[in-house]
Amino acid sequence: MKNNDRNKKIDVMRGMLITMVVWGHCNLPGTKFVYLFHMTAFIMISGYFYKVKAYSFDQLVKTLGNIVRKYWLQYVIPVVGITIFMYYLKSLFGELYVYEDDFLNVYFPQGLGNKVLKELIMVQAGPFTGQLWFIRNLLIVHVLFVVIDYVVLSVTRKARIRYAVHYLVGSALLLLGFYLKMRGWNSPIEYNVERAMMTYVIYLFGFTYGSIFRRSSKDIVLFVISIPVLVVACNYKKIDLVALEIINPLFFLMVSVCGWLFINYLSALLSKIKLLLKVLSFLGENSYYIFVLHFLMMWIYDITFKDKGYVLGRFLFGLILPVIFYLLVKQIGLKVKESKRIKKNN
Repeated sequence: MKNNDRNKKIDVMRGMLITMVVWGHCNLPGTKFVYLFHMTAFIMISGYFYKVKAYSFDQLVKTLGNIVRKYWLQYVIPVVGITIFMYYLKSLFGELYVYEDDFLNVYFPQGLGNKVLKELIMVQAGPFTGQLWFIRNLLIVHVLFVVIDYVVLSVTRKARIRYAVHYLVGSALLLLGFYLKMRGWNSPIEYNVERAMMTYVIYLFGFTYGSIFRRSSKDIVLFVISIPVLVVACNYKKIDLVALEIINPLFFLMVSVCGWLFINYLSALLSKIKLLLKVLSFLGENSYYIFVLHFLMMWIYDITFKDKGYVLGRFLFGLILPVIFYLLVKQIGLKVKESKRIKKNN
């Protein structure tokens, strides 16, 4: 499969998954089905694109620095901007009595500056920071994976041994994370180590699939098998990575892998429909920005209307408005960039 085709397919997968995120937050029919795998599939996609860059210690340090910088920027920009935005939201709309009188005291008890600082160094989860658990989780998992991969490659570069060690480590971390959760040991939500332990093997599966399997003639068979497994599983209990509601490690692995097989082949099918290909590719290409705007809009909706049962309103705020807002901002940015280019040429 050509690289461009593969990337387009992954964009479609991301587009489907961001739609599933909104679908689940709106509590639409099928939410339990979606919750079985929608976030683990995002983690697998990250592992799918992992490329080895640390064969020496210097490369390891450089790689880790790039990873931390990338994830921290993805975290810090929305946190600072939206935290400040939320702070002044009361001032903007306070006269309309849209928000309760203790709004600032609830979310900013020690003032804006103190709140921003704590959000930045991730020592206190706020109304928006908590929603970005996914970015923090990926940061921890990615760093763990790079370090362990460096150690393994330092000893041997034989593929079988490399994968065997990774899966042994991943299995051990999954069991340890589950054990700690069952024992009631909870690390701070900002650095939920148990969640990172449990999802390491999920990231590893994505890496394995991207490195070895790519595309197989058996995809359709695996897709057909995954459907009844997921249907039966969703009648059992949902998976909630935020609250770490996981029945047992085997169930978690089973639905995560089946969810990937399901979404993997379904994305290939939907890509054949030009309109869906265009829409889902757009959502996938811009999934990070839409993801961030989704949580902002949902937060505004919930504290403003206090009507979490109004599905259409939540879907409008959760997906439609974020897309419109993103397009407007992008268009303004293009206009500004073009005007600067014209001035520079003149």
